[in-house]
Amino acid sequence: MPVRCTSAIVPGWPLKPSPKSSAAGSAPSAPKAPVYVNGDKHETLLGPDIVREFTEFLDEYVATQYGPPVSQI
Repeated sequence: MPVRCTSAIVPGWPLKPSPKSSAAGSAPSAPKAPVYVNGDKHETLLGPDIVREFTEFLDEYVATQYGPPVSQI
């Protein structure tokens, strides 16, 4: 049976660096990624664990919306 996804989770990434971050001699800022769910900003992930945090968020969202993975039933 085909599955149709009706929602979207998208990590927001800046398309270009801000003028502030590209200034010579400025200290690098901590990584951050805004997360949008169905077009609305849900939260902003900060720091070096962004990938792990986003993966956990995505796993939880999918389990909440569509149930646990077949291997866990």
